[in-house]
Amino acid sequence: MFVGIIASARTVWGDDAHWGSNVRRVVCFRMDAIAWGFLLHILVRRSLPVERLPATALLVGFCVIAGAALFVTYQIAQGSVPLIAHAFPFYAPALGAAAILLALKLEDAIECRSALSAAGLFLGRMSYSVYLFHLLALAAIIPLTSHLPIALSFAAFLLLTGMIASLMAVAVEVPILAARPRFKK
Repeated sequence: MFVGIIASARTVWGDDAHWGSNVRRVVCFRMDAIAWGFLLHILVRRSLPVERLPATALLVGFCVIAGAALFVTYQIAQGSVPLIAHAFPFYAPALGAAAILLALKLEDAIECRSALSAAGLFLGRMSYSVYLFHLLALAAIIPLTSHLPIALSFAAFLLLTGMIASLMAVAVEVPILAARPRFKK
């Protein structure tokens, strides 16, 4: 009910023409993200034995949801806002949940000391910086790459975002987290 009420409020009162400032950054319109995460936690910890799910099914599910999300994103970028765009509060968390379930399934297959695991740990550490600074990178890169094909512009955006997030993760977040107090259980 909570997710439905929030999604309905966002659809009725959220200004889709100004998604970033009038919907995405309005906390009361994004509370459903917390609810989705909590529901996934309950599902994984209490009801869904991820180890019994076939990896192929999880991979196919992830790819289908990712493909649908990319299609809708492409349509929106082209100026067409299909009706399915209003399903964002549902397919975005579904994509995140599918990625988490797939990662949980593959967790045992990846050794903790492997290069892939180390890369995953680093990407996890910089994910909050990506969230914080991706708009800064986007604002900086658009004037420089507006004449390039969209694929190159997107690659430049990913590269710049990765550089900023990596720098912030290593130079700011890691020292702050290392300095925090440790508490005994």
